[in-house]
Amino acid sequence: MKARDLRVALAQIGLSQAELARILGRAPNTVTGWVNADEMPAEVRLFLWIALNHSLETAKEAIKP
Repeated sequence: MKARDLRVALAQIGLSQAELARILGRAPNTVTGWVNADEMPAEVRLFLWIALNHSLETAKEAIKP
């Protein structure tokens, strides 16, 4: 997943990068680092796939420890 894909996916589900960081339990600058590196970890790709294909609430539940 590239940075552009991340931005499009976040827009489709109505989240900002900061909100994504909070949900994943990461610092906002970590998400910025992923965007700048143009590469997303599997955790992010899975979260976004679930959120886009099911619901944001289902995705939040899926990533809880």
